[in-house]
Amino acid sequence: GTDMTAVTPLFYDLRKTATMLRVDYSTAWNLVNTGQLKAMQIGRRWKVTQAAIDAFVQQCTEAVHYGRRAIATHVNA
Repeated sequence: GTDMTAVTPLFYDLRKTATMLRVDYSTAWNLVNTGQLKAMQIGRRWKVTQAAIDAFVQQCTEAVHYGRRAIATHVNA
C-alpha cells in the first residue's frame, strides 16, 4: 500500500471537522462540548484527530445499525 501519513494531517480544526462530518460548525462545537467527539484545545483552537473522527463516525454508524435492528426485531416478533 501507499504510505499516506505524509499527506494526512494529524489534526483538523473544528471547521474542517464539521465539513468532514457534514454538520455545521455549531453542531461540531456542541459534539466536542458534550464529549461525544474527542478534541484537544491547542491555544484557543480546538483540534480533532482523524482517529477521533473515525471513532465518532463508527459510533454513529453502530447506533443507527443497532437502532434499526432493534426495530426489525420488534416487528418480526
